[in-house]
Formats: sequence, C-alpha cells, structure tokens
Amino acid sequence: MRSAGRLFRSWDASLVIFLATWLLPSAHVQSMSYFDEETFDSDPDHLRCPEDKIITEVYPCADRDGNKVAKCFRRRCCPGYHYVLGRCVSEDMDVCADSPCEQQCTNNFGRVLCTCYPGYQLDKQRYLAGKKPYCIDLNECEFENGGCSQLCVNTEGSYRCACKQDYRLANDSKTCVQTGNGSSPLSA
Repeated sequence: MRSAGRLFRSWDASLVIFLATWLLPSAHVQSMSYFDEETFDSDPDHLRCPEDKIITEVYPCADRDGNKVAKCFRRRCCPGYHYVLGRCVSEDMDVCADSPCEQQCTNNFGRVLCTCYPGYQLDKQRYLAGKKPYCIDLNECEFENGGCSQLCVNTEGSYRCACKQDYRLANDSKTCVQTGNGSSPLSA
C-alpha cells in the first residue's frame, strides 16, 4: 500500500496535465473544505469529495528567502472531474452541450475550445472581456479585392464578386467579361 504523501504527489502530478489549477482568493477559503498530504486518504476509492467537486489544497508559502510566511491555497477538481468555465464537471459530460460558445464548440480533452465559422474571425479582446459578438465578420474584400476582377461586395460571413455596367460575371464567379462584343476577360 502506498503512503498518503506518495499517492497525493502521484495523483497531483497526473492532474497537472489534465486539470486547470487556479488560485483561490483568501476571502473564500473559510467556507471550503480541503485535502492536504496529512488528510488525503491513501485509498482513492474512499476519497471524500465535496459536493461542488472542488478540492482546496493548503500548503505553506515562502518568500524569496525561503521563509514560511503564510498559507497558500490551490484548487483542483476531484478525480473523474475537470475544470470547465469556472466549475468542475464530470469527465463524462459533453462540455459543449450547454452551447458555451458563440459559433462553434469543440471538446478539447475536457476543455471548451470556441472557434468561429469560416468568414468570421475571433476578436480576442472581446472574447476575453466576455463581450458578444466576439466572432466578427471578416471583410474578405480588404485583401486583394477578394480575388474579384472588378467589384467585391462583403456580406455577413462571406463575400461575392460583382461587375461594372456592360460586364457580366464569368463562370469562375470572380472574373468580369464584357457583354455584347465578345472581348477577353479583364485582369484584376
């Protein structure tokens, strides 16, 4: 049988890969239960996990000289749970089921990965601030006129090419050809 300390370090090391670690402001510590090396049960089947599935680990903090100055706290999810958008959810739960993203959601090993549809780009500042919409229409016409030989019309999430008077769009939907006299296509 492994000792509680060894089991804890082993369990802790594997969690670093899969679970988010975040600091807990000291104002919230008093109401939380915690496990540390002294109280962690050596049998993982008998781990006492709080109702909110958050384990708060207490450990001594040290200053730059190595002097213990305070207690620090680190929060982790219980085994079988992972951190998603501020809470611990079951590893079996589809993290995209509640539609946490504006456009596309991918379950990336238990983490939510929000992406935008083609024709849109992620505005990182708006996303981090929680301001919607954060998937902003990409103006394809700003780059080389969208590949259009004459006119480029930006639309929501896409674009289309258009032609000036007396020209029509060729089969490639980008090149304009003169109508009536059969002249060759214009170059961009």
